[in-house]
Amino acid sequence: MQPQRIPKQKHSLLIHLVAILCLATFFSLPVRAELRGNSPKAEAVVQTQARVLPDHDISYEDSQSPEWKSSWDAARQLYRDKKYKEALIQYEILLHRKGSVDEARWEYTSILLRLERWEQAIVQLEKLLAHDKANRNYQFALAEASLACGQTDKALRMYNRLYQNVVKADEKKRCLEGMVQVLEIQGNQAALLPLLEQLLSFKPSDSVLLKKKAGVLVHLDHISRAQALLDSLIANIPEDADLIRLEVQLHKKMGDSAGAVEYLRKLIAIDPENYDAHSELRQYYAAAENWTAALDHLEAMLRMTPDNADLLSEAAEFNMKLGRIDGALTYYEYALAIRPWDTVLRQKKKDAQKILARDLLVLVENNGTDKLWQDLVQVTTDRPGIYREIAALLRNDDQVGELIEVLRLLYHENPSDSKTYAELATLLKEQGRAAELADLQVPLKDTGVSRQ
Repeated sequence: MQPQRIPKQKHSLLIHLVAILCLATFFSLPVRAELRGNSPKAEAVVQTQARVLPDHDISYEDSQSPEWKSSWDAARQLYRDKKYKEALIQYEILLHRKGSVDEARWEYTSILLRLERWEQAIVQLEKLLAHDKANRNYQFALAEASLACGQTDKALRMYNRLYQNVVKADEKKRCLEGMVQVLEIQGNQAALLPLLEQLLSFKPSDSVLLKKKAGVLVHLDHISRAQALLDSLIANIPEDADLIRLEVQLHKKMGDSAGAVEYLRKLIAIDPENYDAHSELRQYYAAAENWTAALDHLEAMLRMTPDNADLLSEAAEFNMKLGRIDGALTYYEYALAIRPWDTVLRQKKKDAQKILARDLLVLVENNGTDKLWQDLVQVTTDRPGIYREIAALLRNDDQVGELIEVLRLLYHENPSDSKTYAELATLLKEQGRAAELADLQVPLKDTGVSRQ
């Protein structure tokens, strides 16, 4: 059976009716479903209504089909095939030929929104609103695209204007959600609180909104209200890290350091890699001169940032406070490996070596020079540095015999050290130990010491 042909006089009316039906189908679902899976920014911000293209195109008699219809058909088919960028090209061709077709411009804008091309979408939406200022879809889309591309003042004005004009509860809620997002970005906590409370009237048990409200109450120093809300929330979600962080902030505002520390410990119990919590506890225990606890948290931080020279130096100082000179030297050496030019660090290491040398001097005085040299491998990578400090102490006390043994080890460690050789050779000559002097290998640099 041949299809019935449409009389020419009724053709334009039929086209108009079919276009309206197609447009109604096109805007039948919310955009959030289309945007789900896009970037977090799109997921959080864009709430425009979705554009589901009709599964058929506008029909014409072949002899009556306008030239631009092929571009529209091609654009829609590419959209159905999820070839969005290619669809954009066809829509651009269509709009160049037939810029007055708002239905096509709206479809084009929908793809721009899906692809997060916010600035381009805004240009198109403003053109659409110039033709239809009261269109809620266009208004919401423009507010949300403005928010997404950082035009927060513009977005806030549009949401506020929409809120004053819309009647439906879901549209009121949508406006409030948009204004809440804007004020969060702007950091306007005072204005945010009443909007959160209005939004909670639509979703009173929404835990995300309740946490946001608790955070605002803490920020605004509404201590008793914040405490009541946090107690209620934590009773239901005891291991929520965000809530515990808010408790820490609240107790600080209350001047309750012990309470803040208790919640910081809870935070680390559920989030052992929480760098900020470890940092706060390190500061708290250091202020209380509890060096062991402070060092524990500092070392936890260093596991996350092992190349932090400042923390390495601080760990060395905590070890010094605890009398762990060997541990301090290890940390100073790590820090100097990162900042070898740091003269302050180098002096701190030297000071630690002097203290350790003084502690170890008794071993040298009791003929333990060789044994100590071997044991120092476990303490520091800079054994010569410790022995040079021991040598200085022996030199000052005029303990020649022990000094010769220390210099002998330093010489064997580095036979090219002309300074050590010169001192050792002079002492051996003065002590009449000619055989030992003869065994020494003269460094390449002339020391000026006679071997006679």
